[in-house]
Amino acid sequence: MATFSELINANAKLRPQEVEHLSELVAEWRLLADLSFADLILWLPIRKDETAWPDGYVAIAQIRPTTAATVFNNDLIGSELAWGSNSRVDQALSSGEILRDTQPEKVGELLIKEEAIPVYFEGKTIAVIARHRNADLMRSPSKLELNYREIAHKIYQMVAEGNYPIRNSIYNSESAPRVGDGLIRLDVNGIVFFASPNARSALSRIGFDNELEQKN
Repeated sequence: MATFSELINANAKLRPQEVEHLSELVAEWRLLADLSFADLILWLPIRKDETAWPDGYVAIAQIRPTTAATVFNNDLIGSELAWGSNSRVDQALSSGEILRDTQPEKVGELLIKEEAIPVYFEGKTIAVIARHRNADLMRSPSKLELNYREIAHKIYQMVAEGNYPIRNSIYNSESAPRVGDGLIRLDVNGIVFFASPNARSALSRIGFDNELEQKN
């Protein structure tokens, strides 16, 4: 299987800074997959040069969530998507806008919802993230799931605006934060308005047993 860098070099004419941005995104997108309970595929437009209209896309990265069952049994890295075969991905690339959840489509035995998020960097969209979720798991979300998804939406918006990942802020694979370790959500004033059960347990283990929510 071709590597991430080999797939980019063989299919596009990206500048070193653009390749670095995609590399940093992939280094941090475990957080996105887990927060949105979704499989993510990073589609790179196939271009002969920077100004050419893409012939299609190649999947250069893929990640499965640890918070939900995968919707893809097979690895898709290296597979190609023809231009016109997925209107959501095409529109996200062309418009630079996030294409929100669609009506679910039957894929095998599952009902899947797909969303397309443009990866914006220094004035242009350089790739598209396709997010795939099992629609049956979204029918009655818990408070935890709603908070996870709201945070994911905010980060996806940052991706589309070119503000995520934050440059030179990546973690190594050993220290990268994991959603399952616990999550605390603050408002603009630094007040806690959501703390996941695992976050509460982690703080309890170090002797903090007070209520977290509505505290600064």
